Amino acid sequence: MLHEQVPRSLAYCEELEVIDIGDNHLNNTFPYWLENLSKLWVLVMRSNNFGGPIGQFSHVDSPFPSLQAFDISFNAFTGTYHCNIFFIGSFEVSGYYYQDTIAIVDKGIYMEMRSILIAFTTIDLSNNKFSGEIPNALGSLESLILLNLSGNSLTGQIPSSLGNLRELESLDLSRNSLRTNPYPIDKFDIT
Repeated sequence: MLHEQVPRSLAYCEELEVIDIGDNHLNNTFPYWLENLSKLWVLVMRSNNFGGPIGQFSHVDSPFPSLQAFDISFNAFTGTYHCNIFFIGSFEVSGYYYQDTIAIVDKGIYMEMRSILIAFTTIDLSNNKFSGEIPNALGSLESLILLNLSGNSLTGQIPSSLGNLRELESLDLSRNSLRTNPYPIDKFDIT
């Protein structure tokens, strides 16, 4: 069980591909220094005591260039959600071989992914304190398979650009203060 802060020594592990520090007693703000890990595919920080705002990464030109799975759910991160907080528009299918095992929570169901595709792309920002509108730019993350923004304080309309997410298999926007668009997004059943 890890306590207090993410070990800063991880910044020196340049070959690191998976970081799963979920379900610990870590606190403090988001560890921005992780953005330098260019080979990192999976970052799971779920169920800790992290908090504070997450701003745009500015320390490197392309933060997290290889990230495929990003889970910071069940923390206390705050601020307006900006799509450009993370690299994620660069998701590309680079192959179809299996890599690692991770656990994800989707709609309250804990699932262990024994083998994940390199192309598996998931973003889970649920159960934090993010506010503001969902940015239209999320619709450009064409390889996205799972998007969970539930349990925040998001407002405004659900952007029609989410209809561009042709690979999306799971979308959870529940427990926010969102309005549906005046024009339908026929691909999704949002309740």
